[in-house]
Amino acid sequence: MTRTLRKQAEALLAERRHPEASALYEKICKTDRTDIDARIMLAITKIHTGDFDAAEADCRLALGLDGGHALAHHALGTALERQGRLQEAVTEFSRAIELRPGFANAHLFLANALTELGEFESAETAYREALRLEPNLPGAMAGLGRLYRRTGRPEAGEEWLRKALQLDPANHMIRIELGNSLATRGRQGEALPLLQQAVQAEPESGPAHYALGAALASLGQFDTAISHYRTACSLQPDDEYAAGALAGILERRGEFEQADTVLKPFVDAGVSSPAIALPFADIARHFGRNDEAAGILERALNDPALDYKTRTDLHFRLGKLLDACGKYDGAFLHYDRANRLSHERDQRLAGDDAIDLQTRRILQQLNALDGKFWRTLPQADNHSPRPVFVVGMPRSGTTLVEQILASHPDIHGAGELNGVEAIAESLRIYHKGYPDCLATLTSKQLNQHAGRHLLQLETLAPHAARVVDKSPHNFLHLGLISLLFPGARVIHLSRDARDTCLSIYFQIFAPRHAYASDLARLGGHYRDYQQIMRYWSRALDLPILDLRYEQLVTEPEQNVRRMIEFCELPWDDGCLDFHTTRRDVNTPSYDQVRQPMYMKSIGRWQHYRKHLAVLLDALQEDNA
Repeated sequence: MTRTLRKQAEALLAERRHPEASALYEKICKTDRTDIDARIMLAITKIHTGDFDAAEADCRLALGLDGGHALAHHALGTALERQGRLQEAVTEFSRAIELRPGFANAHLFLANALTELGEFESAETAYREALRLEPNLPGAMAGLGRLYRRTGRPEAGEEWLRKALQLDPANHMIRIELGNSLATRGRQGEALPLLQQAVQAEPESGPAHYALGAALASLGQFDTAISHYRTACSLQPDDEYAAGALAGILERRGEFEQADTVLKPFVDAGVSSPAIALPFADIARHFGRNDEAAGILERALNDPALDYKTRTDLHFRLGKLLDACGKYDGAFLHYDRANRLSHERDQRLAGDDAIDLQTRRILQQLNALDGKFWRTLPQADNHSPRPVFVVGMPRSGTTLVEQILASHPDIHGAGELNGVEAIAESLRIYHKGYPDCLATLTSKQLNQHAGRHLLQLETLAPHAARVVDKSPHNFLHLGLISLLFPGARVIHLSRDARDTCLSIYFQIFAPRHAYASDLARLGGHYRDYQQIMRYWSRALDLPILDLRYEQLVTEPEQNVRRMIEFCELPWDDGCLDFHTTRRDVNTPSYDQVRQPMYMKSIGRWQHYRKHLAVLLDALQEDNA
């Protein structure tokens, strides 16, 4: 009879009918309390049904019968890991490996637990040992992909994740992880189909909805992102990540009460995980609860298992809170720690693609080209006035200018488009030298490049007379813009160099902005930017409106009228009420554009003067 029950249980287990299999193994164990194999399988079925306490008890009974049973230690480690008792789980997985060194799954599960504990080097070693023992183990490949994403190396994990998905195409958790990895690298166009497939295949999967929501949010598609976040929260009410993401996007939209309602159950329960602490810090400042939020952030920082990105985010957010409270020394301490964490990652990931290195290369090329070079080049045939480019350094007020312009009924704010940079990159790759390679282009080639970009603007806003691209670093490509779009307008926004650089240092940037985490390098990049802009003003006939941020916020109407007149459009009073314009802004300045103009950012650097000697030397202070 026992043999028959065992075969039936094994068949049910193969069909993933875990509750029914568990019932049969329970019968076997009642018949023979010394049947250690049945006892372990009973524990495994209980792990699958979520009864981790009972699984732990069964494992301990099995080990009471045979303390040297590797699978029993492995199952106990799994039950402990699911209860969040990670260090105990590591002990059990290690014991299983000691008893059976070739136990690939024990190495895999050990690696998973070590990853959660933040012991990333040991985790990588364990994943690689699992793959040495079993080269086609999808779980270990996916684990490596997840580990590399968490440690700021998503490109290193992509190949492993693709291999894992090829081996196990029905595993949508691998598909989700690959989508997350691609989205982390800014490749949302590739990530979205994967994540949409995961949602379609597993519509009741909270992680799938959460991942898709995150990818959509990064693209500024907030309505759809909110829908998926809400679904994730309804499917998994205790999911801190989904709740935090939903609250964060509601805060960005100014829906503070709703955001607070989402987080309240977690905050009231004393949750201080980064998933809750980070969005709560943004929400708390709207309700005068900065001290409470700072306490939660500090508790979150005490977790030794934090990966570098999360720790960096927490330091940046704590710096922002302390700055708002006027605690400038404490704020700089946390901003500085955040940047030190970012710096090593940025150096490694950006390499020669870092924007400041690109800027230096272009500046060197421009110094060899006089104004005659640009006046003799062919231009595209279009004279469309639709493109408007807002350029300058990041954190100089470009988002504010876009919001003001987008408040005009004939202007569409498109955010930061990558069309011009993509054209420049293609020229750099397929021709020798950029921008001097522009001398080899024909009008036909220019027309093709310009036509594709104008079609994109038409698709984005078919009824708009002007479309604003506020990619700040298009200042590098104004020569190219002058050839592609002879009828375009450029608004160049500048701001006190010290305030600009401080604001950059106080903000999280992608690895390509490696200069942002090093004050000396930041000052050098700012000087290069100034030299390039002076060059363009001498060399190009392109209409460029130079605008100072300080003048814009102290004399708004006069300067807003200048911008609208420069765009050759009739005046509209809505441009002065820009903060009432309802549109999603997906940049760090989203909060500023919901408020009337204010002057509190002018001269902000003076609060931090004693910390900025390196920056001021790099800038040459009289250059502000």
